[in-house]
Amino acid sequence: MTKCEKCLQKEGHEAWCPEKYQGGSLGKQVGGDHYKDCNIQPLEYGYANSLSICEHAVVKYITRHKKKGQIEDLRKAKHYVELEAKLTYGEEI
Repeated sequence: MTKCEKCLQKEGHEAWCPEKYQGGSLGKQVGGDHYKDCNIQPLEYGYANSLSICEHAVVKYITRHKKKGQIEDLRKAKHYVELEAKLTYGEEI
């Protein structure tokens, strides 16, 4: 399998590669610094893994809860898990 020249990830992720676009829109955060210490921003992870809107929101809120919203972000993550279950499987959890 071919690797990306910039970050050695698998081939095919070049459109979102943070190394390739460092300094561009993927290299900045508007409104806070709660993702600055992350190796990959939740948006990049979600895009690279074709996550649904609800799945992405879970990753986002779990990633930032310690630095931003605390228990409120955990409640939001839980809510999006519940939405994903209902929308994907038709069931409440």
